[in-house]
Amino acid sequence: MAAEQPNDPAKHYDPNDPVAVAFLCNRLLSEGMYFHDNIFDGIPVLKATFTTVTNELVTLISQCKGNSLKIKERDSKCKVANGYLDQNFLYAKVKCNHDISMIGLSGFDSKYQPTKIGVPETISILNVKDGKEEGTYKISVKRKSYKKMGGQAPKAPRRPVKFDVEITPSPEDPKSWVSILTGRASTKLIFDGTYVAPLRKNYVRVFSVNSAGRSQPSVPFPFTPRIL
Repeated sequence: MAAEQPNDPAKHYDPNDPVAVAFLCNRLLSEGMYFHDNIFDGIPVLKATFTTVTNELVTLISQCKGNSLKIKERDSKCKVANGYLDQNFLYAKVKCNHDISMIGLSGFDSKYQPTKIGVPETISILNVKDGKEEGTYKISVKRKSYKKMGGQAPKAPRRPVKFDVEITPSPEDPKSWVSILTGRASTKLIFDGTYVAPLRKNYVRVFSVNSAGRSQPSVPFPFTPRIL
C-alpha cells in the first residue's frame, strides 16, 4: 500500500454556512488561485462567473435579516457558490500535487495544517422580555456581523457555537453571578424566574462557547421583572 502523502488541500469550513462560504470565495479571489492565475492556469470556474456569484452571495447575506425570501435566496446562492468551490477544490488537489507552498497559494488550507479554532467573539444582548409562558423571560442576542466580506479571511473558521447565561442583582459583585442556562445551541434563550430577584433590577450576561472555550461575557443587560 502506498504511503499517505504528507500534504493535501483541505476545506476547513462549513459548506452550509453562507458567511464561511463567502469568506473562502473571497480568499480565492483576493489572495488565492484567481490572484495567482499565472500559476493556476486552467481553473475550472471562470473568474467572472466566480466573482459574480460571490458578490451576489455577499449582497444577500447583508439583506436577509428577518426576510424569509432573502434567506432562501441566500441559501440557494450559497449552494451554487459551494458547488464552484468544490470544482476548484478538486482542481487544486491535482494542480498542487502535495506541494505545501502551492496549497497555500491556492486559497485552500493544508490537510495537515488545519486552521486553529479560536474562542468565539463576544455577542450583544438586544433585550430581555417576558416569555410566552407566565414567569419566563426571553433574551434576544445579536452575533457580531462580518462587515468586510472581501480581503482577509477570518482568523478562524466558524464552528458551532452554544450559549451560557448568568444572572445577578448585583453586577458589581463578581461572585454574585449565578448560572441559569448552559450549552444552549439556539439563540432562543428562555429562562424561568427561579433566580430572578423580585421587585428590583436584575442583570443578565451571555457567553458564546465552542470547543476552544468561552468568549468574554456580554455587557450586563438590566431588566426589571414584571409584577404579577
